[in-house]
Amino acid sequence: MATEQDSENTEKLILIDQNNYSGADSTETIIIRDAKSLKLFYAKVNRARKPGLPVPDIDFTKEIIVIHCSSDMNYSNVNKLIIQDETDTEMVVGLKKMPKTKQEHSSSEDNLLVNPFFVYKIPFTKKKVTIE
Repeated sequence: MATEQDSENTEKLILIDQNNYSGADSTETIIIRDAKSLKLFYAKVNRARKPGLPVPDIDFTKEIIVIHCSSDMNYSNVNKLIIQDETDTEMVVGLKKMPKTKQEHSSSEDNLLVNPFFVYKIPFTKKKVTIE
């Protein structure tokens, strides 16, 4: 039963965009419920980028955006955002540590630090969405 619930929660959180540069000064997870906030996030990401990344077209009456930005993480660290718990009044979103995959890189690439971001969408809910 736990596996069914886990796969159901994973299906609710859909990755729609990701990139190696977020411009974030610290690791953070952001809940976005309106187009203006989403445009502000992409404006920050696109400051040093030409051409800029396109802002996803989201219907905020049907979906909520959850963005996870990682600061100074080694590229080989892989995390995945999941819904850890859901009640009638609250949805708890957190990181699930994924196993590292062995990748073939030159030694100079092994020390590459990036600030990736991951943009997920979830169905609209009036529940309180919290980050763990």
